[in-house]
Amino acid sequence: MGVSSDAHHIITPSIPGPQAAIRQALEEAHTTPQQIATWDLHATATPGDYAEISTLRTMLGDSVMVTARKGTFGHGMSAGGGWELTAQYLGYASGHLFPTLLTEKSLNPAIADIHRQYVFADSCVTAEGLAGKLSSGIGGINACVISRPLENKANAQEVTVTLLPAVLRSARCCASTARCPTPAPQERGRESPSR
Repeated sequence: MGVSSDAHHIITPSIPGPQAAIRQALEEAHTTPQQIATWDLHATATPGDYAEISTLRTMLGDSVMVTARKGTFGHGMSAGGGWELTAQYLGYASGHLFPTLLTEKSLNPAIADIHRQYVFADSCVTAEGLAGKLSSGIGGINACVISRPLENKANAQEVTVTLLPAVLRSARCCASTARCPTPAPQERGRESPSR
């Protein structure tokens, strides 16, 4: 894992800050950019996405398969990176990358000119290699995680079978509402307070 905080801008990430987090994560994982097969973007559908994909291409090759899951899960603030990392890892451990809500038609042409390998509405088989995830936060905070598949494939399959339904339910829920709703009071087993 790698972290950086460059205080570049309140919202839009810089290029050097995320680069530092990616570089540190690669070093901590004892690996090289050439070993990365898939990468999950922070991708908030803002101008920062262009900087993020530009950063990615300064660090990693053009064969890396990219996912962007905020359109599926919603932003989720500090929980968003965990949701995205979980979806990435569960798919990766089972040998494929789950589909996203991103379509070729909806991909910003300026971003498509920088990198061309994306997971769209269909899942795809994962190439040999490692997975990476970058999350950027308010005020220039960046965190990067490099993941390896579990060595014990039976355990990976068990984890995937156990957690996948919850991840997919969350994705469907968030895709239809743009955010995960709070359960209704009757679903929590108590009445809502009256005012």
